[in-house]
Amino acid sequence: MILHEMTLPAFVEELASNSPAPGGGSIAALGGALAAGLVSMVGELTRGREKYAAAQADMELLCAKGKEYAATLLKLIDEDTAAFNDFMAAMKLPKDTDEQKAARRAAMQEAAKGTVEAPLRTLNLCAEVAKLALVAPPANSPAPLAPAPPTTCASTCLASRTKPMPPKNARR
Repeated sequence: MILHEMTLPAFVEELASNSPAPGGGSIAALGGALAAGLVSMVGELTRGREKYAAAQADMELLCAKGKEYAATLLKLIDEDTAAFNDFMAAMKLPKDTDEQKAARRAAMQEAAKGTVEAPLRTLNLCAEVAKLALVAPPANSPAPLAPAPPTTCASTCLASRTKPMPPKNARR
């Protein structure tokens, strides 16, 4: 199932289920994608208006980058869940023999990388969205940018995945 292509009610139903994924990292990516969409909306509501001709380059940037970041963050919803599922699958590998234990440990360590990489990419992109939100629209723009996009993005990312869960048996 591709999470970012689900309807919103279906996604929330999946989130509220007894499945451990999607979880915080996927929700952080969703929050970032929504914030990026709001940033892009500001540019869309302002660009092309003669009254704001001096700000057109900035508004073009908001539109393009906002949409680019939103698309990437939507994909990260699935990447984060896939990374978690890969780690869980590695934990279920057999561990009866020393060979199996070594293979399981190696698989868990490799899968653990993904459980850190996806949230880190999400956090970094959310930071970029927050910076982009600081590109102020011109005074009296039809879409003055409130602090909602950067706040939504940053707080969602940080609150849901402040610190990636370290694998239980990973070597440090």
